[in-house]
Amino acid sequence: MTTTTRTRKFLRFIGLSAASLAAAGLGTVAAATPASASQSNVACIGWDQLSHTPDGDHIGVSVQKLGDPRMIIFRMTTPGNITWWKQIKFVDGNGDALSQDYTQDGKHVTTSMLYYDSQLSGASLVFGKAKAFGVHTDMFQLCGLQTSTGYMYTFNWDKD
Repeated sequence: MTTTTRTRKFLRFIGLSAASLAAAGLGTVAAATPASASQSNVACIGWDQLSHTPDGDHIGVSVQKLGDPRMIIFRMTTPGNITWWKQIKFVDGNGDALSQDYTQDGKHVTTSMLYYDSQLSGASLVFGKAKAFGVHTDMFQLCGLQTSTGYMYTFNWDKD
């Protein structure tokens, strides 16, 4: 049974339909995030806003200097008490998701995503989390990555 089929059965069980969710401005999402999608509908925040995101979350950042000033590495962690789905996704200037990974349940560290300065023009990191009914939702994006090369950034999503 696919995730979409399970979602429909769950919605029928609790008395909701896809049409009623759409009318309320909510929708269901398949298990996989599309490989290519524009992120223009997701708010762009600055590095200073990670400590108080638009949804009230807190994401701490630790920084480690790299040997190559052209490189940039991203990864995300969550503490043991945060088990709901969280995602980090690198989206290039064309709106294509080049890589993405998540934390959930007992998985608390994503893979490291390595890029070079030539890939950063117009790129962003999109952060997502599970919202009502477990719907995977892109919450905000971190823009202005091209000025941050030469470092590895570990994002610790420590308050949900």
